Amino acid sequence: MSAALIIWGAGLGVQDIRNQRISNAGLLLVAIPAVALLLATGSGLLHQGPLDSALGLLLALLVMLPGYSLGQVGGGDVKLAALIGLLLGPIATAMALLLTGLIWGAVAALRLGRQQSRYALAPVLVSGFGLVLVLPWLQSLWS
Repeated sequence: MSAALIIWGAGLGVQDIRNQRISNAGLLLVAIPAVALLLATGSGLLHQGPLDSALGLLLALLVMLPGYSLGQVGGGDVKLAALIGLLLGPIATAMALLLTGLIWGAVAALRLGRQQSRYALAPVLVSGFGLVLVLPWLQSLWS
């Protein structure tokens, strides 16, 4: 499942780079089965329960909505972060958002001096998400 979600996220990242937007259809491709599975079984796509899924979603919204209200992030970015929160739960969402911030800082540092009004945030959000998904697997290789 993790590999499929990483591929899905990469597709959204490419879409954001090309079009400066994330399609609702691309988000619904994962949101509908994630919510349906959560409601039907009490466990989400990444095995989060309803409370953890709701807390992850709320955490992502709390982090992203101020940027949206200031015009710094788009609505698609907020929806993507919320969906990532729903999938991961609160602890992994906090880690993914922290990694996203670190990656975003590195990208911004590399682009210093270049004038561009907007940057695609989805590839960075998806990078943080993907790292959270693969880190346990990488850790198992080292132990």
